[in-house]
Order: sequence, then C-alpha cells, then structure tokens
Amino acid sequence: GIPDVVINRKTGLLVGQKNPAQLAAAIVSVLKNRRFSKKLAEAAKKHIAEKYSWGRVAGSFRSLFSLVLSKKHSQ
Repeated sequence: GIPDVVINRKTGLLVGQKNPAQLAAAIVSVLKNRRFSKKLAEAAKKHIAEKYSWGRVAGSFRSLFSLVLSKKHSQ
C-alpha cells in the first residue's frame, strides 16, 4: 500500500492511521516549509516515474507471465 509508494520524509509524509493530530501536523509542516514541500514533490515525481511508469509495470508483468508460462510448460 501507501508505504510502498511514499517514503517517509523523502517522497511524502506518513502519519499514523486514524490520527488526525498527526495528519494536521504533517499538513501544516508542508504548508509552512515551501522548500521542504518542493523537495518532497520533486522526489515523489522522480520515484513514481522510475518505479511505476507504464513501461516498468508492463515489464514486470511480462517477466511474471514468462516465469509462470515457463513453469507451466516444464511440468
């Protein structure tokens, strides 16, 4: 889920589940610190482009399908 995509304090901020005080504090910290929010946004965009681009995802599926098919044929 979310921790796989968001790297705390690198590509975003993670807060405790059902913790509105933590969520509010995280939002305020991003809104108050423009440099920090820009750094998070740039790192997040780069992370997503590298790890979750359509080409990357399609390649992962292709590898998985090839593995499954090769095991099926070897049985």
